[in-house]
Amino acid sequence: MKNLMIDGEDGHYVPKRMCTINRFNEIDDMDGCGEACELADSDCNKCPIAEAFDKLAKMEQSESYWEREAKRMAAELGEIKIKQEQNGWIKFTTEYDEERGVQVINCTLPEDGQEVLVTNGRDVWEDTFCNDCDDGCYFDNGYDIISEVIAWMPKPEPYKEEQE
Repeated sequence: MKNLMIDGEDGHYVPKRMCTINRFNEIDDMDGCGEACELADSDCNKCPIAEAFDKLAKMEQSESYWEREAKRMAAELGEIKIKQEQNGWIKFTTEYDEERGVQVINCTLPEDGQEVLVTNGRDVWEDTFCNDCDDGCYFDNGYDIISEVIAWMPKPEPYKEEQE
């Protein structure tokens, strides 16, 4: 979000809309509070408008709780993905959903219809991932996720000669 306030260089902040700003993002000229404030020609330290402007500027400069929480959650998700991936392989993991009474997959999944490489821990082959609302997740060749296929990875891009 773009800040609405700028440092008025007198210890108080003012709305950018009340100023002309130079190329260094500094105030060139400023329209004061004028008629809006009965203290305009005296002490801004006692002015409720200046106090409100200063509080808004302080809020703009600090991260909100939700911004911090979003960053924390993104970092946590990144750590989970790193743990799931090993040499490019993404392990299928599950957890038991007590409410539904079934095992549910709780890892990064391929897109529906995406051709991927899969492994059972011994062999590697290409398969198409299917995510069907009625039948759940499965591979087109009929291999069962978890019991037969333990991990997947996106197919690499085909080799292309460099053109000069």
